Amino acid sequence: MTEIWFDARGYEGHLLIGEVAVIPELEQSGIGDLIPLQDILLSEELPVDPDRYRKHRVTEWTAEDYLALGSVAFKVIQRADPALTLERSHLQRLYDAGIAPRPRSMIGNNKPFESISELRDKIDAPQRYRPKGMFDAWTTDDYVEHARNVAVFAGGKPKMDDYIRYAAEHPEAPTFGIIHLRLKGGISLLNEYIGYPDTNGWGCDEYLDYGIKVLEVNGLAAFNQTLFVALSRGKRGPSHDSITRAFGSWSAYKAKVIETAEERNAENSENRARKIKSYHELIEKGGLPADYAELDEDLLIQRGARYVVMKELLRTAVVSEARQRTIIETQTPKAFVSAVMRAQANSVINAGHIEVTAEMLGVYDDLWTPDDYRHYLKVDEDQLQATKRARAAAQQRFRMRSQPAADTEPAAI
Repeated sequence: MTEIWFDARGYEGHLLIGEVAVIPELEQSGIGDLIPLQDILLSEELPVDPDRYRKHRVTEWTAEDYLALGSVAFKVIQRADPALTLERSHLQRLYDAGIAPRPRSMIGNNKPFESISELRDKIDAPQRYRPKGMFDAWTTDDYVEHARNVAVFAGGKPKMDDYIRYAAEHPEAPTFGIIHLRLKGGISLLNEYIGYPDTNGWGCDEYLDYGIKVLEVNGLAAFNQTLFVALSRGKRGPSHDSITRAFGSWSAYKAKVIETAEERNAENSENRARKIKSYHELIEKGGLPADYAELDEDLLIQRGARYVVMKELLRTAVVSEARQRTIIETQTPKAFVSAVMRAQANSVINAGHIEVTAEMLGVYDDLWTPDDYRHYLKVDEDQLQATKRARAAAQQRFRMRSQPAADTEPAAI
């Protein structure tokens, strides 16, 4: 397919089409001046400022123009991942980048197309894709393991193209489209799970969440600026400067992290006690087996969480008490997912539905808690010392540059 790039310079949403147009501009442009149209359409966040570009007037466009644009956009999307189709959100991105009018100007009553489905039909694009089959039982943990494999394949933090290339070379792997539809945070979420957080656009809440995890893993004694510089150098977190800009100073950030961590610990303890009490009440009422009263608290919380999720999802299914117990006592989260899916005949339930239900019921972390971040956020003494030496050397170079040059002229007598 012909190369299509977006020229981010200026204030017009200008496309460069074909190698003859693209290559000379690439040679003359700076970083971020030219962006593949694929990234405009599919990246986790729009890579340009939507307020920068002049927006198109509807009167400038005909139905044929909309069809041509939709066809080009669909081909770009298909090249990235055949599992995807053209969505209204893609058209909105083209509007934000100044490439096309608003989607509502082309889709709706008395518009060129009654619906996005009609536009898809006109350009021979499939209707909305819904993943079925081999990835139905994949939990978030399975996708995290997949991301870990892609990181090895990429030799570091994987980008969108790495996920696409990995799926192309490994037919057993989920495509970028399946990941994008299955996980709310997409590849940004997966990269964070495997220790490569995307810190662009972080607000105070994200910085605090990150700080609490770093505190949990490394302890209060090691919670200092050098620790965060070491993590940033390894692309495991935000820069020290970005943190101080968000909170005003390092000391203010550290104090807020400690305060928030204490509040959350107290809240988690209250929630844990409440859940244990509710599960013992279920035991007394016969909802959970009587012998569960003898379980240790961690196992009771896990099995109680499975019970409430199972009951919510299988309300219309006829499942014996013996089978319910078998489902609750499966050995792994993945086995639990599969057991619930099998219990509902002709069901459309998949792992995504089960995880969303667990989140809604407030028991997600009792079932699935990807904690690889503990490994990625741990900084050993050798790394700390190396970071201290690097910081000291940088400070020395800065001081040397800041000192006025020595006067080499002989002093006047």
